[in-house]
Amino acid sequence: MKKLKLGTKLSYGLGDFYGGASASIIGLFFLYFMTNIVGVSPLAAGAVVLFGRAVDAVTDPLMGAISDHTRSRWGRRVAWFLFGVVPVALSYVLLWVVPPVARWLQVVYYFFAYAFFSCAFTMVMVPYGALPQDLTSDSDPRSALVGFRMAFSVLGGLLSAVVPDIMIKRAAELRTGYFIMGLSFAGLFALIWLVMFFSLRGKVETEATVSSVKLGESLKYCVGNRSFLLLCAIYLLSFIPNDIMSSNFKYFLNDVLFMSDKFALSMGALMICAVLSLPVYFALSRRFGKRRVFIFGSVFRIAALLLLFLLGPESPSYRLVAIAVLVGIGTGVAYAIPWAMLPDVTDLDEAYTGYRQEGIYAGMMTFIRKLSSGVAIFLVGLLLQVSGYTAGAAEQTSLAKTAIVGILTVVPILFVLLGIFAAVRYPIGRHNTVQIQDVVRRRRRGDFDKLDDGARQTVLAQMKEIIDAKRRGNADAKRD
Repeated sequence: MKKLKLGTKLSYGLGDFYGGASASIIGLFFLYFMTNIVGVSPLAAGAVVLFGRAVDAVTDPLMGAISDHTRSRWGRRVAWFLFGVVPVALSYVLLWVVPPVARWLQVVYYFFAYAFFSCAFTMVMVPYGALPQDLTSDSDPRSALVGFRMAFSVLGGLLSAVVPDIMIKRAAELRTGYFIMGLSFAGLFALIWLVMFFSLRGKVETEATVSSVKLGESLKYCVGNRSFLLLCAIYLLSFIPNDIMSSNFKYFLNDVLFMSDKFALSMGALMICAVLSLPVYFALSRRFGKRRVFIFGSVFRIAALLLLFLLGPESPSYRLVAIAVLVGIGTGVAYAIPWAMLPDVTDLDEAYTGYRQEGIYAGMMTFIRKLSSGVAIFLVGLLLQVSGYTAGAAEQTSLAKTAIVGILTVVPILFVLLGIFAAVRYPIGRHNTVQIQDVVRRRRRGDFDKLDDGARQTVLAQMKEIIDAKRRGNADAKRD
């Protein structure tokens, strides 16, 4: 077992600065860019993102399997950081170009541009998501890596809430401002992956034992692991509210509160508090368990979202910022806990099957993350279209304003409630993670096969019970 240095943790965390910043900028600005700058209808703009995500159903698990089987002197995951530099930069620039063609051709252009961005994102983020299990086999250092990752992710989101808006408004023309913003961040993202490659190459601990399972069989293990499916539900239902709020928040400030100049202030406060909440959530999860902390954090999040109903055009700025602070604290639980749960699930898979296939699990999680963005942006676009939202209008109809408020509050609360229900059924907790990791260590040492048949079958039955998320496991989890 190798102790991770602070430099390794910082280098690893840096990767999700790209993940958080790129996703946040798209969530905050892309729908608005297409509807109010390009002139695409809200429904068509939402469909661009949703249909662009269709390619992820294939590319994300495929990339996970590819990274599981990659051979490179730099490290099977790390090699892809170098390969992805050019696609990451180019795909991001193309999102913010306004092609001088007919409207329907613009929609087609953004569909392919968004699909290209999604594939480039997959190329680096799927191997990245599986890397902690290669860097260390110990649970606590892996949780620390996830902590650094989420901190950089939220920091990227914080930067995205402030800097792009300033860059766009400083340009002589808005569409020029969006392009300059996209070009600048594309350069930053390319630099990040170059730094990641040179700082992490050759630093893996446990790469020698890799999966020899074919893609179809790996997918079968994934979808048959009910604990993992519950984790996917927790993750999806946590991030759809994030993305709904991001893509709708600008409309809320512009068209309901008439406080467009408070965008950077309020969103900045929200993201700063999300960052500051991360170490608190991680500390609490070590004391009370990840599952329980996720549930409590989600309840707090619902309470904070309800406070948004107290805001109106006459509300003072401090009230907006105060509520944004509380929403940010509640939002932090979505960043802190689900990815910290993933190594427990991949350990469970290895304990039961004997195979190491973290890549395909990370691929499925990355797909879930991008699916949440696609679903959220499409849903916001659909509801705005149905409500009669008119881009550029001095004042929206009462129905459109009601829809914007409902999208920001009621819809996210419903998803968070469903996430709590999934977390209640999630079976992995402090009561069985030690047992799972003990089986994994036995397998890696070759001791597991030395057990007699009865003992081996007993252990496998216990692992299968957790995989199937049996009721008894849920009852035990209440003690976490």
